[in-house]
Amino acid sequence: MKTRNFYLLIASVVIGLSIFWLNVYAFIELDIDYQAYQQQQTQPDLTPITIEGTGIKGGRAIVTVSQLKSLSFQQVYYKQFLIMNRLYNQYIKVYTGVTLWSVLDRLDLLARPVEELTFRFYAYDGYASPKPLSLIIAKNFSTSVILAYEENGLPLTSDGPIRSVIDQSVVPEGEFSSQYCVKMVSSILIQ
Repeated sequence: MKTRNFYLLIASVVIGLSIFWLNVYAFIELDIDYQAYQQQQTQPDLTPITIEGTGIKGGRAIVTVSQLKSLSFQQVYYKQFLIMNRLYNQYIKVYTGVTLWSVLDRLDLLARPVEELTFRFYAYDGYASPKPLSLIIAKNFSTSVILAYEENGLPLTSDGPIRSVIDQSVVPEGEFSSQYCVKMVSSILIQ
């Protein structure tokens, strides 16, 4: 009995140390901003979203979730989005949010013509959309590329406070919209 308890104790210590070092790795190697992640959980409306890159005037701009929710930008209310994953499963989700194009346009952030630029979403947990998409998509199909803050009329909690959402109909052929629907958006790269 004592031997069994000893092995359980050793196993618990090994698991605890593994979890500790995996967390250290996540925050150091994956460059996760723990303070921003905590703020996103406790004060979602104050969460900053960074818009940066060579395609942005000054290289960087920051907007908060409460600014995105303001009527300064084009809002999309209760819109149905067709989402498809890489298994070709399709499903409909209803989101409310602000169009990416209206944020970039109304804040006059673009440093170059839209035809030359791409966009890519990054999350607080280190995930990024697989590759950049042409910003023409966000301009020509503005209500199909949004920064959502509600799903089915309820604030995003575990997926938010902001989630990027792109309808399958505007994603390039051979791509899946679920890859570009990034939860917990922290930044948008415009290049």
